[in-house]
Amino acid sequence: MRGRGAFLAAWRDLVAALALVTFAAAGLTALEVSDGSARHRVVLPCGASGEMDFVNSVTGSPVTIQFRVCGALYDFTVRTDAAAEEYYTAGLYELGRRLAGERARELSICSEVGVDVRLGTHRYQVRHGCLEVRSKWATRWFGG
Repeated sequence: MRGRGAFLAAWRDLVAALALVTFAAAGLTALEVSDGSARHRVVLPCGASGEMDFVNSVTGSPVTIQFRVCGALYDFTVRTDAAAEEYYTAGLYELGRRLAGERARELSICSEVGVDVRLGTHRYQVRHGCLEVRSKWATRWFGG
């Protein structure tokens, strides 16, 4: 039985690798959105835009994080007011400039008021909780 389990694991890894190559060749990226109780899978073209909107629970300020996707989340921009920027940075740096060159495999935001995520034409919302966007196939070639 142990030999069969190893064979099935190798087969699963091969199928996943072939899917990664196929998605990359087609210019697609796979993402997962999780709210802690449900997971949603999304396939988007590389370079598609994403956005997270939430209200900072401490300052009451609206915050928007925009990004692009392709094996990772990248090309971040942040829109908020001075109070939220001060809360996040303690005035030590400019938030937008600091995040501009970042690449991340995942982005998780929690807010007592709520979080809205848009990935291409897909939209997800949670109130009084967290939303996480994760690149499913981050590799050294495609980011994350």
